[in-house]
Amino acid sequence: HNRQEKQCFHGYFLCGLFTDEYQGGDVCCKGYNGKTICSDEAGVETEENDFCLTPALRGTIPVGFGNTPYLEVLDLSNNLLAGNIPPEIGSLSRIELLDLSNNTLTGSIPSALGVLVNAAVLVKGNSMITGQHNNDEIAPLSLCNNVRGFEFFRDPTLCPPERNLLRKFYFEAKGQEWTNSTGWVGEYNSHCEWHGVECNDEGQVIKLTLGNGGLSGRISNAIGDLRMLQTVDLRDNDLKGSIPSEIGHLLNLTSLILSFNEITGTVPPGIAKLSNLELLHLHDNRLQGTVPRLALKGQTKSSFIADCGSPSEFDSPLDCPDCTMCCNSYQQCDVTTATKRFGVWAGVVMGLVFGFLCLVLLASLLQRKGLYQCFSLKSDAYDAVGKDSVYCFFLSNSITAWVLAIVVLVAQVICFTVYIDGATLVFDSDKDWVYQYVCPRDNLACRMTSDNGGLGWIFFAIFLAVHLLSDVVNGLKLVWNGPRYGLSWKTCQCLFGG
Repeated sequence: HNRQEKQCFHGYFLCGLFTDEYQGGDVCCKGYNGKTICSDEAGVETEENDFCLTPALRGTIPVGFGNTPYLEVLDLSNNLLAGNIPPEIGSLSRIELLDLSNNTLTGSIPSALGVLVNAAVLVKGNSMITGQHNNDEIAPLSLCNNVRGFEFFRDPTLCPPERNLLRKFYFEAKGQEWTNSTGWVGEYNSHCEWHGVECNDEGQVIKLTLGNGGLSGRISNAIGDLRMLQTVDLRDNDLKGSIPSEIGHLLNLTSLILSFNEITGTVPPGIAKLSNLELLHLHDNRLQGTVPRLALKGQTKSSFIADCGSPSEFDSPLDCPDCTMCCNSYQQCDVTTATKRFGVWAGVVMGLVFGFLCLVLLASLLQRKGLYQCFSLKSDAYDAVGKDSVYCFFLSNSITAWVLAIVVLVAQVICFTVYIDGATLVFDSDKDWVYQYVCPRDNLACRMTSDNGGLGWIFFAIFLAVHLLSDVVNGLKLVWNGPRYGLSWKTCQCLFGG
């Protein structure tokens, strides 16, 4: 079956078969010298009744080629070689050209060729070469990833580019240590069948869900080239390093869940470009700085979560102006709308109370006699205030008593201010506020842990009324009865005492 020179003949009568039957069978022609030439291929020349036979190599490729370590060029193209490509060819470390194109080779391209990183590998024209899974046409992952001289290196069918990107992600996240890596970096299976990977109808990756999977290492920047990604869920792993800036290229991303890892550094500014982002979970990491302003507003309490609460593992917690939930280093969280400024509320309430008492005093000046009798004190003013209360000193004419009452009042205001300040939720300061939510590892929704409920507030109001109602009534009566002394110092005393 050695190769022979092309032989041309004149006239069909010299050959055993007609030219339209040449394909696929032995053709023998007798030359003018009486010598018979046989071949498996025939080519028709342009001149009438002239045609040529091109003898070809047949059989299988010998595995012995693997024992020729100095071989640099192996060109077996344009023949009728059949069978499989022997994997032993992968041992030809010096090979620069491997041309097996235009034969009738079958089976799969051996993954052993993936080590021929410096070679040009040509296999076109062997239509039966397929992958080993469901007869899908796919080339070995190692060949597509390592050998840039492979002629199908950029073919999206035989060498899907996203498969190479996921391979890089796998090794940078220490995929050998994952708890479940079913299908990953298989030589012939589709990347859409790898564990945690979901593709659309066009074979493009849209979801990468590998939560609680034992991932470590770091997040590969190759993830930024999976442009159709909509969901990235890598929570509850041991990922380190920083969030790759290439995340900002994923304009279709709706969910980015990186919570419960050991990610450090800052949040890349490209996050602000993700106009479709609806879920961002960054809590329980070691991020610092400021989370960029987000394009969308959070739809739920659990939409945007970060470590922006106190106490923090750093001097200043993460700043997240658009977060819906902030968590502290104790994994306790609270909604950002709970940042109540109780000091302002207290000032407003006290101002309203004082204004109301002034209105009571004014109404008392204009009151009718019958109404006055109805609300008049049945005892003296001291009994109304309570003789064991320091506030009765306001009814005294003694300067010492007034000084003591004012000192006590100022002390109470200071204590009240400190208490209100401590009970106010300020996420960038460590306060006494008890965070009311927890955001668990196994659920994307945060749940409330506080025991406060409507029934508790009702009982609180009842106890408050029982304890203070008599004081409130007596205080109002004292203010109401102040005008009976006319516009005098005694009236002011009744107002302060009330």
